[in-house]
Amino acid sequence: MKLHERDGELGLLRELYEGCVAGKGALVIVNGPVGCGKTTLVRALSEQVTQRGGTFLSVTGAASESLDRLGLIDQLVTAMRATGPADGPPAATELAKAAEASGRVPRALMQRIHRSVAELAGRGPLVLHADDVHFADEASLQCLRYLVRRIDALPVLAVLTETAGHDRTLAALHAETLHLPHCRRLRVGPLGVDGVAARLAGHPAAPTAAPETVELWAKASGGNPLLLEALIEDTATCGTPEAVRRGAPMPHEAFRNAYLRCLHRGEPTLLAVARAAAVLDESVTPALIGTLLGATRPPCAGASPSCARPVCSRAPGSATNAPA
Repeated sequence: MKLHERDGELGLLRELYEGCVAGKGALVIVNGPVGCGKTTLVRALSEQVTQRGGTFLSVTGAASESLDRLGLIDQLVTAMRATGPADGPPAATELAKAAEASGRVPRALMQRIHRSVAELAGRGPLVLHADDVHFADEASLQCLRYLVRRIDALPVLAVLTETAGHDRTLAALHAETLHLPHCRRLRVGPLGVDGVAARLAGHPAAPTAAPETVELWAKASGGNPLLLEALIEDTATCGTPEAVRRGAPMPHEAFRNAYLRCLHRGEPTLLAVARAAAVLDESVTPALIGTLLGATRPPCAGASPSCARPVCSRAPGSATNAPA
């Protein structure tokens, strides 16, 4: 997916990587709604890193593995082991033993991981990417916190991507890192109308949208790149001749699936808010949603605006009409 309206964010990542090349470590916490291109942004950086001979290691958190102790660190250790540093990361047996134990992660293990990262960075600039870090287990987060607090003097750039709304889960990570001089927080939001127009103009499968209909695309997708891609796919393959002629969005199966992905990958209250909005239909208001859900404050105040209730959610085949 081509990046639009992300020049500033990508420029910052590239600037920090230049510092990494010069031996100055940094931590970036990339925050934004689900589907708004956080991972795509980091992948664009990874291309530059590999082209210049640097090392890029990426691990990914998953909701289904959030209870697997040291699951994310196991991914990191496996990736480092594949590079073959001389000292080597912890052996599989050592990691398995720590995973079976309870309580805090042994300090010796965290020190061992830090030494392995430092040695790998000694070969050349190193970028560590942890995607969907809000799904990481607490033991893995403990190791990450230990590691990223100690990379400022190493040629290491750590990039952690998180979905907005998981502040409670990541409270300890934020408390221990956001105040650090080498830590930056980068917020990635939905696309504006100009970004949507640029994506439509540059997509080979996108219908020709007149300027007056571009705003319909922006409202229908909420500026969410994932939903926008799905709308383009649906309109190109399932749109009526009249809709294609007018260049209007026509949500169908791809949009439905993308919308459900946003709901189930987003913050915990997002799915409940979408269900309440579907029930209330035209009478929906934040106050009514709060009453329906028994919340002390309107829960949609914290829900992602780019995918909680798109304008076209009541169209045939759309996600809000589907069982969630």
